[in-house]
Amino acid sequence: MLLDTPAEEGFDQLTRLARETLDAPMALVSLVDHDRQFFKSHSGPIPEDFAAQRGTALSHSFCRHAVASGEAFVVEDAKEHPLVKDNPTALEYGVAAYAGVPLLSADGQALGTLCVLDTKPRKWRLATPQFGDT
Repeated sequence: MLLDTPAEEGFDQLTRLARETLDAPMALVSLVDHDRQFFKSHSGPIPEDFAAQRGTALSHSFCRHAVASGEAFVVEDAKEHPLVKDNPTALEYGVAAYAGVPLLSADGQALGTLCVLDTKPRKWRLATPQFGDT
């Protein structure tokens, strides 16, 4: 079980890479259970209380939507998105854009996400890798 475990450099490298690659101010590896999300890693400035608790209640979670669907969840403008426009993270902490992909267990269960967040609305460009003959 990864919930409530210490930070690990491998996860920290992943969030730094996601943040830098997508030029986003914040990135997280979150794990979602029935009443909260736990931040296994974060890169960039997140609210101090989130950092101290290493997570939030589900009421503040965008990640829960990616976990529930098992698919990528993308928000270009939180003020306009029906699932998150009333989310306290958007209203109180200024998260305006989000892109998260579920992290799946070996049996396909969504456990959490790798996600990036921005404080301003933005269009995310998510591409599916194409593999061809080389």
